[in-house]
Amino acid sequence: MANGGLGAVEVQKDARPIWYCGFVKDVGPKDELLIGFEDDIWPPTRYPAAEVRRSPRYSPSDIEKFSPKVGEEVEVRLEATPHAPVCWAIGTVGKIKHDFFVVSIHPSAVQKGNDQIVEKEKLRPAAVRSGLTPEALNQENFQLPAGLQSWMNTEDGIGCFSHIQDQSGLVTILVQSSKLTLKLLGDKKATQRAKLLLEVHIKHQSQIQNFQDVREKRLKALENKRNRIEGSGFKHSCEFTVDGNFIPRIIGKGGETIRAVREKYDVNIRILEPEESGATGATGATASGSRVVRIFGNNAQNVASARAEVEYVEEAMSLEGDQYNWLAGSKGMRSVWAFKEAAGLVYARLDYDSQQLLLCGTRSSVEDAIALFETHFMYCPVFRQMDEEMENIFAELESYGDYDARWESWQEEPKTKGSWGKDRNDRNDRNDRDKEKDSRGYSGSQNGSGRWADRESKDTQNERGGRWEKR
Repeated sequence: MANGGLGAVEVQKDARPIWYCGFVKDVGPKDELLIGFEDDIWPPTRYPAAEVRRSPRYSPSDIEKFSPKVGEEVEVRLEATPHAPVCWAIGTVGKIKHDFFVVSIHPSAVQKGNDQIVEKEKLRPAAVRSGLTPEALNQENFQLPAGLQSWMNTEDGIGCFSHIQDQSGLVTILVQSSKLTLKLLGDKKATQRAKLLLEVHIKHQSQIQNFQDVREKRLKALENKRNRIEGSGFKHSCEFTVDGNFIPRIIGKGGETIRAVREKYDVNIRILEPEESGATGATGATASGSRVVRIFGNNAQNVASARAEVEYVEEAMSLEGDQYNWLAGSKGMRSVWAFKEAAGLVYARLDYDSQQLLLCGTRSSVEDAIALFETHFMYCPVFRQMDEEMENIFAELESYGDYDARWESWQEEPKTKGSWGKDRNDRNDRNDRDKEKDSRGYSGSQNGSGRWADRESKDTQNERGGRWEKR
């Protein structure tokens, strides 16, 4: 019951209940997709979007909970043959003995009905997902910086894009190396979230690439010195509670906001008054001052989308010491502010006592923000390791008499701009650095590589250099 990789999809041929595994190679006209198959068993072929579906994704908990019963309809994996790729066919569990399942393949799936004796790993729930809709073929381009051209086709790059694809719900990300462009294929919500996540990844990957360049230069300098010296009445409904303080925000001035959501998704939204009681006996307000909101509609997706725009929540992300310290500085707080703005949160703040990051906004905004911060934190240990490695290089250079390497390295680091760093911060950054240099000399930089220095103790500076420390 394995999940697919970048661009993994399944295609249906001849309307039979069997789906063949392939991957998206390109987007064609008239809502068609060019699908390739493993080992080119079949040549790349264009299929209508309605005959293509995303490969189902299952979490470890989904896999653990899956326990087929006799008579249950499942999908069974049929291995590739010289004439057909791997596929999933509909079948029914006939017998279960020990850890083996006898599955009868649906007669319409194969020319002759036959039984398969397989282990649980070759089975998965019968998917209800149908083919793709035209909305899922929305295309957006994302331009990459020139410095990442060599990275975008590496195993690390493809793995990064596959992770973003799964997190955002895209159909695929098509890598166009010659144009330094990523073509994002999916519905508008998926492409929007993918762009947010790409911003974070690209920012950090650019910094890592710069680190590699500086590292190579310093290693070369070290080698040179070493050589010289040594080397819902509707069909659907939902109910939830929100803090009463958010009700004015949900309604908007003159009811504009809530009216716009109703019209946009064709739903009815009711905010229960504190004295109201529902069918369940629940009042419209809770002891904590929260209010009950009910949404009704005839389309489940529209109800869910409307809820995402009016349900305000607060989530607390627990932070480890290094993560908290990374955000607590001035540059870290600019990242917090930038992520807040990008996700559309009401607020994002650090709680010192609980060592948590508090995020408040619509559920959709909070989910976007959590995805952004989780992606951001993926790079925390990377930058710490980078600092330690560069510090070792500086130490060796200084042992050979080169005491200018730290200052030169700071001068060579780029003053990053873009979504998370604006030009207006550059002057403040320079002033802060000048003051710090005047007071105790330069010992490391926060820019790019994420080095942290203790401002309290010159001894600590001398001992640890540019390593991360709690301020």
